[in-house]
Amino acid sequence: MEKPVEIYSGINEKETLYPADDFSIRCFYPAEDLCFFIKNYWIVQVKDTKKFKTLSQISPSGYPELIYHFGDSVSVCSSDERSPKVSYDSFIGGQITQSILLHFNNHINSLCVKLQPYSLKALFKIKSSEFTNRATSLNDIIPKMQKDIYDQLSEANNDNMRIGIIENHLRMLLKKNSDSINSVICAAINHLKDNINRNTEGLEQIMDKSSRTIQRRIMEDVGISPKIMERIFRFNKAYHLIKHNRNLNLQDISFYLGYYDLSHLINEFKEFTGRSPVNYFKKEDIYNSLFAGIL
Repeated sequence: MEKPVEIYSGINEKETLYPADDFSIRCFYPAEDLCFFIKNYWIVQVKDTKKFKTLSQISPSGYPELIYHFGDSVSVCSSDERSPKVSYDSFIGGQITQSILLHFNNHINSLCVKLQPYSLKALFKIKSSEFTNRATSLNDIIPKMQKDIYDQLSEANNDNMRIGIIENHLRMLLKKNSDSINSVICAAINHLKDNINRNTEGLEQIMDKSSRTIQRRIMEDVGISPKIMERIFRFNKAYHLIKHNRNLNLQDISFYLGYYDLSHLINEFKEFTGRSPVNYFKKEDIYNSLFAGIL
C-alpha cells in the first residue's frame, strides 16, 4: 500500500486520504464545550476491504467509544474467541483490557465517537465497569436516542452535519446527567495520562483519599483499575514513539517511559498487539492506529 497523503482542511479537522479515495479516514475534533468529554470523532469509509484488510487486531486504547455503522456489518470477538460476534448498528464499546479482532465485510462506513476515559458514566449514569470488555447496543441503554440519532445520521448530507447531530445529543445527555460527573476523578485520570512514566504518584494527593478508595472509584467511573489504565496509556505512548521516531532505539524508549527494562516493553507490546515491536512495524495493521486511537 502506498503511503497516505495527509490533508489539513481546517483547525477542527484533519483528513487522511489514501490513493483513489478507496480508503478514507477523517478526524474531527469536538466543540470547545465538549472537549472535556470527547477526545475526537473518526469517520472511516472503505469501498472494498479486500483491497486493504478484512481482519484487524485492535489494541486497548484507554478510551471508550460510541460507534455507528452505516455500511456492511462489522463482527467483533476477543483474540481468544473462535466465533465472531456481529455488532449492532449503534453500540457502546467500553474499556478493553486485551486486543480484539474486527472482521470487516465488503464495505466500511463507520462513525466513531472517541470518549475521554471517564465519560461513559457522565453520559449514561451507569457504572463504567458494566461496559468493560463488552459491546453494548445503544438501544439497550437509551432506545429512543438510538433510533432518533441513527435515523438522523443516516439522512445527514455531510460529515459536518453528522458531527453536529451527535454533539447536540451528547449535550442533552450531559445536561441530564450532570450530577454524575465527578471532577476529582476526572482530574485524577488526566493526571495519570500526563504522568505515565511516574506510575500512580500523586493520585492520593489529588483525591485526598486512600489508595483503596481510588481503586474503587476509578473502577466504577472508568471501568478499569489505575494500574491497568497506566499500562494501556504507556503502551500507547510507546507505540506512538516507536512509529514516529525511528531514530530512537527501543532501549531509550523503555527507559523514558519507566519500563523495568527492554524485555518489559517488548512483552507488554506483544501482550497488546500480538507481536514484538520490530515484527509489528514490519507490517503495521492499518486499522489499529485508527480504532485504538493511537495517533
